[in-house]
Amino acid sequence: MTAYTFPSSRVSQPALKETVLCSVLQLLDFVAIGLRLWSRRMNRTRLRANDYAILVALFFSASLLGVAIFCEGSVNVNPNNADCP
Repeated sequence: MTAYTFPSSRVSQPALKETVLCSVLQLLDFVAIGLRLWSRRMNRTRLRANDYAILVALFFSASLLGVAIFCEGSVNVNPNNADCP
């Protein structure tokens, strides 16, 4: 059985695997943090500083993943790529 090859030749297979893994883990982060906030609401507990720090970290983590996807599917991008800021 042969492995599926993606049509885009600009993205290497390891970079694509890394991006898919990071995307799945990012989705799990959103679920876990959503459950945490929901439990805080169900218990009528106010958000504390650590909850806000988690939300800030989630924002930066999602931003990094967005840049990685925009820049050829990996954080280790080609510095000569004109599309990446």
